[in-house]
Order: sequence, then C-alpha cells, then structure tokens
Amino acid sequence: MSSSKTTGTSSKHSRGECGEDYRYVSNPSAKRSRGGDDDHSASTSGPSLNEDALSCVLEFLPPRELFNTAFTCKGLRDEITTKVVVRSALIHGGHAKQTCEELHNLMSNKAMHVPSPLRLLRLINGKRCEFCVANKVNHVRPCIGVFACWDCVTQRGLTKAWNTSWVRHRRNQARYDAILNHPRVATNTYGDKEYMWLHRYNVTGEKIGPVVTFGDVDRMFDHVREGGGVDDYIEEVLGAPSAEEYCEFNDTYAESIERAKRAMEEREEKKRKASQRTKDNKRAKIDKMISDLEALLDEPFRDAALDRRNVEYRYGVKTSKLPCIRFSVPFVDSLMEQYIITPSKIRKKILKEIAGNINAKLRLIGEKNFLSFDFLSEKDPFEAALKHHFSEELTSLDALLKTKIVSYYGRFNQDRREKALINDKFFSLLENNRLLAALAHLKENDLSSFLLPDDDAVQTNNLLEKLAKNVWFSKLKEEDANDDRSFGKAFAASQAPFGDARLAIEAYTTWLQENYTEERNDDRRRFARRDAFQSPSALPFLLSRNFEGLDKHQACAYNSWFEDRWR
Repeated sequence: MSSSKTTGTSSKHSRGECGEDYRYVSNPSAKRSRGGDDDHSASTSGPSLNEDALSCVLEFLPPRELFNTAFTCKGLRDEITTKVVVRSALIHGGHAKQTCEELHNLMSNKAMHVPSPLRLLRLINGKRCEFCVANKVNHVRPCIGVFACWDCVTQRGLTKAWNTSWVRHRRNQARYDAILNHPRVATNTYGDKEYMWLHRYNVTGEKIGPVVTFGDVDRMFDHVREGGGVDDYIEEVLGAPSAEEYCEFNDTYAESIERAKRAMEEREEKKRKASQRTKDNKRAKIDKMISDLEALLDEPFRDAALDRRNVEYRYGVKTSKLPCIRFSVPFVDSLMEQYIITPSKIRKKILKEIAGNINAKLRLIGEKNFLSFDFLSEKDPFEAALKHHFSEELTSLDALLKTKIVSYYGRFNQDRREKALINDKFFSLLENNRLLAALAHLKENDLSSFLLPDDDAVQTNNLLEKLAKNVWFSKLKEEDANDDRSFGKAFAASQAPFGDARLAIEAYTTWLQENYTEERNDDRRRFARRDAFQSPSALPFLLSRNFEGLDKHQACAYNSWFEDRWR
C-alpha cells in the first residue's frame, strides 16, 4: 500500500499539477518512480511560493497568460483576485485596458453589478459576444458593461429605448429626469432616447449588467411619488451591491492608472527604438548596396547616375513598402526601387545586371555623340533653331538625365505632375539612330514653340502657345511617324496655317461682337475666343472661316462650362 500511494503521488506531480503548497515540477522524470518514500521526497523537493509572492507574480502576467494560469488548477484559480486582474489589464494595455476603463465608468458610479474576479478575467480576455457567441467583440459595451455585440444589443432585446418625448415623461419631467440622471442609473443617450438594460441576467449564478433596468423606471417613479427616494429603492428594493463591494475595483484602478501610463510610455519607447533600429539596419544595407553598385559603374557617369535624395513622408504613412531614397535619373530609380524598399532581395548577380544595364544605356549617349548635336544641320532653319535651343538647355550629361516635363492639373492647377523622359523609349530611339526623334521625345514631340515669333509678348502668351500646339500636332500626325524628317516637314507645313489661324481668331472676335452685342453676353464672347485658341476641334472651323459652325460647335461646351462655374 505504501508503494501504491507513493506512486500515485509521484504520478500527480509528474503531470505538472499544483498541490496545496503550489510546488511545481518543471522537469518530470521519464518513468514513474518505483522506489519508496525516498524517491517521493526527492521528486517533490524544491522551492515553494507563498500567497504574497504568488500574487505579485500573477500581477505581471499578461491577461491571456493569466487566464491560462487561472484554469490550470483549483488552487491557482482561487488566487485570482480583482486586484490582480485589474492591474494586469491596465499595465498590459490593449482591449483589456479599454474594457477596464469602460467598467470603471460604471463601477465608479456604482451603476452595475460587481463582477467576480473570474468573470472580470473572462471579460478582459473576451473575443466573441457572450450571448450569441458568434460575432466578434473587442471590449465590453459602454454603459451596460457586458461583452455583447451590436446585433444583440439592438436587435435581440438586451436594451430598450426610453423615449423622453413620451406623454408620461413630459408630464412628470422633473421626477423622470431625476431618475434617469441619477449616477446609479446607467443609460446611453441618443437624441431624445435613453437606451437602458432591459432584463436582469444571471450567468452561472452571478448577476451581470446594470443595476437598474428599463422596467424599474416606472416602479421607481411610483416609489418617489409616494415619498421615497431613488437611493432607497436601489438599495432596499433592488438589493444593489453595497458601496464597500465596489471599493476593491475602484481603489485598484486608481492605484494602478499611473503605473499603467508609465508602462504604456515604456512600451511605446521600446517600440520606437525597435523601429528606429530596423530603419537604421535597412539604411545600412541600402548604403552598402549603393556603394557596391558605384564600384561597378563606369567612372564618367558614376556620379550622375547615382545622384539621389532622401524621401520624407508625412506622419502616419506606413513607409515599410515605400522607398526611402529616390534617384534623380528616372530609369535608374525604376531599376533600384524594389531593392531600396527591400534591400535583402539584392544579390551580387542582380547588382551586376543592374550595373551592366546602366552602363550600356549611358555609353550609348556618348557613342552616338548625342550631346554634341552634330546630327542637326546648320543650313536648315528648323534644325538650326533646335540646335541653338537644346545646346543651351542640355549642357551636360547630368542635365540630360534629369530632364522632366512638369505639368499642372486640377481645377485651379494646384496639383503638380512630373513625367520622366529618359526612359526605355528614349534609349530605343538612340539605338535605332533616330537622334532627332530622341531629341523631340524630350519635349514629348511638342516642338510647337519654334512656330512662335521671337517677340517677348508672343512668347509669354499662353493662348498663342496652345494654338501653335494644335496646329503643330494636326500637321505632325499627317507625316510618317518612323521618319525623322517628319518633324521638319511638319514644321514647314505648320507655319502658314498658324498665321492663318491667328488672323481667323481676330476675325472671329469681331464676328462675336457683332452677333452678341448685349452686355449679358460678355461671358459668351470671352469663352468663345478662348476656346478658339485652346480647342483642337476649333481649328478646322477657323481655317475655313466657318464662324457660324464654330459658334454652334461651342454652344454645348459653353453651357457645360457655365453650369460648372455656378455649382
């Protein structure tokens, strides 16, 4: 019998259970002991925790680990107190802390039934509605203090609205307001309605939710009218918990809130340092990657190709999937972007391929003598104008690589857009010896500015620039897109129509003044003249001097513009 008892005790401890003295065997033996009392005493020997030390340890456990610990055995479950649960929830933050805050709003007013320590532990660890056990819930519902989803609260009869516009309320407003505004009466105000707890619920023999329910309001009113008080009814008739029962929760909350704030600040500081450490490590990898790439690039264009700037994003933007560095050369930036975002992806083979790609493209510029502009003839007026203009604009390889088209859009042109032009299409044109087309590509094939006279007033006239652009592209699209001579042909073919269109607009302005004589038509005349400059569809009407057709064509556009103007 002695051997049997000893074996049973040893087996109990080998399974990791807790006895009354809270000894715990962390490394049980592989086999059951077959010895006598000496083996038993050896297997259960070790330090034990008294109640004060155990309580201190439990307070430092996160809510989920505290929950798991509580249901390990009856002995540990009995050690769970309100003080332990509240401190754990406040210190570790998250939804558990929010649950405690919502409960404190009710407990400080003594407006709800006091939850037991184990119910409190379940509340701070809750994941789903305790009524339907279907919908996800993050924290207890404000003003009612139960772990309920919105559907159960609004559609399944947990609450009911007390309407302050009811006749009986308006006739006895002072008394009803005194009841509804009492601290121990929990209500959720929405408009002229006060939502209240509808029924009393018992969960495992424990009352939950607010002390005062919807049905108590009228009975409380009758009690007050007969000379009683609200507090008397709550304490004597409803049998609400006494003030002492709320002390443990409220006192612990008041003692722990400052400590919880410090713990939260420490967590945030630790998180910030970890984030900064990650950023520093990432930046070190990026710097090494760029240094290795620099060694693989040709010396003449090494600095120009790797010119870069740091990117700062506004507060709140998640930057882990955004590049912290942007290269000034667009095609280099597109090659390196994914490796700047995730530098751990780079490999020596990939880096050599990128360097080879950059070297091949930039060598092509020198091999074609693109920046010397020798492919442009001084005898041709158009090509001579191009050579003079671009020689001043593209003075170096660095200036060429940073070429961009800047445009503004939006209702008031407040938004800025940049378009990079040193791209694969540019290098494809160079490779195919289409140097003039590559030069025009830097202006998006828009060489209409060379149609404008040298007069400063004309050069700064935006309307004339738009008219020249319409004429230029109307002639360019008639030429062969695969022939560099198409630009010169389009230039020669555009000069006469551009002059004719300018004269036609002046004539159209006179026609508008003769046909729209009234002062109220000033907007109509201004719109028609401006549209004649800007709209490509107006050009055929101008060149044919079909002013009546142009007027009809503009009527629909004017009506839309007029409606948008007054919205």
